[in-house]
Amino acid sequence: MANDANVAYRKAFAGFNRHAHTVATITPLLDGGECFVAKPLRDGVEVNGALRIERLPRERSDGEPDPREPRICVLLESRDFYRPDADPDHGEGRKLAHSAVRMGYYKPVKTTWKTLLGIRYDYEFRGARGRHPIFHAQFDNGELHERSVRLFPNLPDIEKLGDVLKGVRVPTANVVGATALLKLAADHLSLQSFLAVQNEIASLPFFQNWRCDLRSLDDPESPPKMLSCGWYGTRQ
Repeated sequence: MANDANVAYRKAFAGFNRHAHTVATITPLLDGGECFVAKPLRDGVEVNGALRIERLPRERSDGEPDPREPRICVLLESRDFYRPDADPDHGEGRKLAHSAVRMGYYKPVKTTWKTLLGIRYDYEFRGARGRHPIFHAQFDNGELHERSVRLFPNLPDIEKLGDVLKGVRVPTANVVGATALLKLAADHLSLQSFLAVQNEIASLPFFQNWRCDLRSLDDPESPPKMLSCGWYGTRQ
């Protein structure tokens, strides 16, 4: 499973990089110049990611980006953990058991990066006891924690945000390291580039045959409707 994850995540990054590098400076920061590295663990596989992006268009444009428009910097850090899926209906599949994706958006000002937005996407299979949607995002002040400092060397000083309501959780779709790239493509690249990245990620078998571990929904002490869509009813 670790090899499958390595192939899938690296192809996802290659697809994003193919379209984003024409408008921004993309720097993968893991060993060997990789954006994502998967490693086998005793009960599954962990995929870590680290990416630095500079001169990214602040807003998407379906034409050539105007060189006079302001650009931003983005730091992406991710850690996703998968377990084998024992359900025979899903073949050699896997279940996502945990993911944490941090993204910081910054405006370069002289020798400083001014934080525009700090956001973390979380998923934890035990999350149904947490009174919040299992898939959610939280805001932070853009400051790097200890692990991030090691992953992102030689950064300018970061001017963090002031008072941030870190306890506010926003229901989201499932975001892992690879799909965070898709979000960046949607927000900052052209429609044509976004669709190309989306098609490339959707074509990877690893992301076609995996599910999320939702065992905590079966816990009688868990509140019902803890998937984000369940907060708003079941009618489509």
